[in-house]
Amino acid sequence: MTLFFVATKEENTQSLDWAAATEYLLERTGPMTSTGITQMSGVLYSSLADRENQQPDLQFFFNGFYAECSATGAIGEPVGDCPQKGRNITSNAVSLRPRSVGYLTLNSTNPLEPPLFFPQYFSHPDDMVMVKDGGRYVRQIMESEAIQSKYGVKLDPAYTYVCDNRVAQWSDEWLECMARWYTDPQNHQVGTAAISRVVDNDLRVYNVTGLRVIDASAIPILSTGNPQGAIMMVAERGADSIKADWSQ
Repeated sequence: MTLFFVATKEENTQSLDWAAATEYLLERTGPMTSTGITQMSGVLYSSLADRENQQPDLQFFFNGFYAECSATGAIGEPVGDCPQKGRNITSNAVSLRPRSVGYLTLNSTNPLEPPLFFPQYFSHPDDMVMVKDGGRYVRQIMESEAIQSKYGVKLDPAYTYVCDNRVAQWSDEWLECMARWYTDPQNHQVGTAAISRVVDNDLRVYNVTGLRVIDASAIPILSTGNPQGAIMMVAERGADSIKADWSQ
C-alpha cells in the first residue's frame, strides 16, 4: 500500500541546483551525495508474523526528495508537481509473505500473444490484515516528534480524498479503502514456472526437450525480502545442471 504525504515545512523547490553542485564540488556534502529517501528501507513484524523464527513480513520503502536536476539550475526553481507549499513524499508498506495466489493462462494458441494474468490481490484475508498493520506503522513514523518537528508531514488530500469522503482517516475502514485504491506489485513476482509444477529439480520444463526456465519464475514460494540472492542460487543450480548434462 502506498500512502501519500506532504512535508509542509519544506519549500517546493528543486534540490539539485547550482548551489547544490557547488557544495558537492567544494565539500562533498549536500543533496548531490544522495538519491533521496528512496535509499531508506526497513522491515517490521505484522500481527501475523512468525516472530519466534524472526521472520519480519513487512518492508517499508520511501520516495521523495528525489535527486532530480532542475531545468535551469537556478536556486529556488519550483517543482512542477508539488503544491504551493510543501514537498511530496510517499511511503510503501509492502507485504513480504502474501497469502493470495494469482495465476496466468494462455490467451490463445498463438505463441506471440501475451498470456493473461490474474493476480487476485487480497483474495486471502490475511493480506489485508498485514497491509493495514503496515499502514499503522507508517502513521507512527510520520506522526513521530522527530518527523513532525522538522518536516510537518501531513496526509496529501490530493490522494486521500477518495477514502476521506467515506470514513474517518486512519480508521480500519480507511486503511482498507486506501489499500484497495493504492496497492500495486513491488517487483518480486515469482512462481509462474515453479519447480514441481512446470519444471523439475533441474529446471527442465516437463515434456519439452531442451528447454529450461532459470529465473525467478522457477521459485515456488516467495522469499522473505528481496529475492535477489534466491534468484542467483537458481541461476547457479541451472548452470550446474547444464554443465552436468553436457559433460556426459
